Amino acid sequence: MFCLQNKDIVSEFVKTVEKTINNTNDAKELKRVKREISSCEKKIVDMRIDELIDKGTYVIKFTELSTALEKLKAEKVDLEASNEKNVDIKKRLNSFRKVFDNNKPIKEFDRVVFESAVNKIILGGTDEEGNTDLYVNFHI
Repeated sequence: MFCLQNKDIVSEFVKTVEKTINNTNDAKELKRVKREISSCEKKIVDMRIDELIDKGTYVIKFTELSTALEKLKAEKVDLEASNEKNVDIKKRLNSFRKVFDNNKPIKEFDRVVFESAVNKIILGGTDEEGNTDLYVNFHI
């Protein structure tokens, strides 16, 4: 029913998700961080090879660059994880779009479609006083 009667809503939803994913700069940031890591590693090597600085200054600079390098590597790990998540979302979105583009009702549960459309479910109810409670404990 949703597919047949609300195509504009589905289309708008897909466009909004795609726009949000495309607006994230994780891929660009990841490239920038990789360049900075490479530059930092090169500076560490070049400092001592050129022997333009004394050993004490080298140790100080090496410590500074090593600290910066570790921060960049941690940032890289975070960006890679975020980038992988965005790729996964794009795959799920494409799967979701294919189902709705077919304009055919789904006759049985499709786990892929479900996982593409639903990220989290909150089962709510009312408490003893009749107030809405989004976190009701259900016993099955």
